[in-house]
Amino acid sequence: MEDILRSIEKSNQEIRGEIQLMREDDTTPRSKESDPPRPILVGFADYTVKEQILRQAWTQGQVKMGDRQIYFDNDYSPELQRKRAQVRYVIKELKQKNVKAKCLYPARLRMMVGSVEKTFPTLMEAAPALQKMNIQIRVDERDKLQSELTRSRWKRQDNRRG
Repeated sequence: MEDILRSIEKSNQEIRGEIQLMREDDTTPRSKESDPPRPILVGFADYTVKEQILRQAWTQGQVKMGDRQIYFDNDYSPELQRKRAQVRYVIKELKQKNVKAKCLYPARLRMMVGSVEKTFPTLMEAAPALQKMNIQIRVDERDKLQSELTRSRWKRQDNRRG
């Protein structure tokens, strides 16, 4: 894996000499030639280098090791992937209405509201602004409950007897 990353590094001036791997994990045992590709998780010491490697790999299009193509992607949990998919759907709707928007990590929405750029931590919090633009969002019960629990955190009560 390190050889592949070094080949990407050679084609990108910004990250030359910057790759430092924290770990490299094969998630499954070695397979036969006919088996589908297996994931290999790579941990980088520097987040910005990881972002540059992903961007370079995606820009390059095809990255090959021998005659096999290698795919690069972020390692997001299924829950986070679901939330990001919801945000991407909203961004698609916003772009159809010529509104600048993007998805920030983990699943935040940044968009232009009037002439002001606003960042919403969740789609629930963006709902009023989106409804004004006639964009409906789908929020499931888990997200509603999580939002409610976040708003009403535990509060300490002092019941000292004196």
